[in-house]
Amino acid sequence: MNNNSFSSQTGDSKFTRRLFLKCAGFLGFFACTYTTFGWKDVLAKPLPGTDFTRNGLGAPFGISLDSAGNIYVTDPARYQVRVYDGTGAFRYSFGQPGKAMGKLNYPRGIAVDGQDRIFVVDANNGRVQVFDREGKVIYVIGSLGAAAGFFYTPQGIAVDQEGKVYIADTRNHRVQ
Repeated sequence: MNNNSFSSQTGDSKFTRRLFLKCAGFLGFFACTYTTFGWKDVLAKPLPGTDFTRNGLGAPFGISLDSAGNIYVTDPARYQVRVYDGTGAFRYSFGQPGKAMGKLNYPRGIAVDGQDRIFVVDANNGRVQVFDREGKVIYVIGSLGAAAGFFYTPQGIAVDQEGKVYIADTRNHRVQ
């Protein structure tokens, strides 16, 4: 192990938990990759003094990059998507609370496709909204419900190289 990783084991005779961390600073974030019970995940938090902390991130959740290296961060606490350049400098934000097209109610996952369209999971409105790089809504995918094409508290999203969209429809227990 090197100087920026450590291992910890806790537990009693019935339960043991092992946690391995490897941490580094990147684009204004302090990020740790951790492994526990064989699962890997990443914890990230803004470094003090960066635009990620100075410009009002309330509860960052999703993060994605466009072809120009801009960083898009969903912030459910602010009902916004916040946009930073590749150095972490704040550029602009879009979104405000509401149910109308273009408004957000607890934005979670985010993905940017090969055409730089921004797909934002609008969790509490049960839909995905697609925006251009200026933050103007282009179209909406789905609405609240249980049938195919409808969502109930969607959380995550991915867009593959062919432009196919995959949405984690959390409370309907499926991926669409």
